[in-house]
Amino acid sequence: MIVQDGGTPNIASITNSYAFVKLESSPDDGIYDAMNRAILRSSGDALWFLNGGDLAATYDLSKILALIQENPGAMIFGDYELNTGRALVLRKARPQTYIRHGLPTSHQAIIYPAEIARTTLYDLRYKITGDYAFTASLIVSGTQSVRPGIVLAIFAAGGTSQQHSRLIAREASIVQRDILQVGPIERSVSATRHFASRSLRSLQTRIRS
Repeated sequence: MIVQDGGTPNIASITNSYAFVKLESSPDDGIYDAMNRAILRSSGDALWFLNGGDLAATYDLSKILALIQENPGAMIFGDYELNTGRALVLRKARPQTYIRHGLPTSHQAIIYPAEIARTTLYDLRYKITGDYAFTASLIVSGTQSVRPGIVLAIFAAGGTSQQHSRLIAREASIVQRDILQVGPIERSVSATRHFASRSLRSLQTRIRS
């Protein structure tokens, strides 16, 4: 399923060559609205979201299909590689309990169970941390996860999440308070850790690029 805002020229001529590809091309109310459209039009057992410019780390889908079949109803937290322009930096998925602080891995490296995703959907009140709110809601509802230790996605450094750090911090605190029931002291500690982590990763990215 490809959902795009209608601004990419000639995409239909490409997707029409593949019978298994569905294309929805129309204006949307942001990335999470587009992702909700994809969820509601989906028909499979699992959902994996890649944004424009993101890459799947493997074209051997047999391993991924096996993971889905072995873990029905569970989220799959994969590892990912950050492309600095000169090197690929490996980021390992963290345990599910890390959700009280942030996403255990990048959303591009998460495969979601489709059935519960269709009844949850992305909350459009979150402009930039909808993936955090979505994943937190699934965990609170009892959805379990596995960490198979495989790289699922590759994407470039300097994306939207790295460009809006203040908005991320503000929205993440709301997710922690309203969905995860995290207290004010723990939220404050989390915000401090996020700031330190972003600063360190930004420095590492600059050094490696």
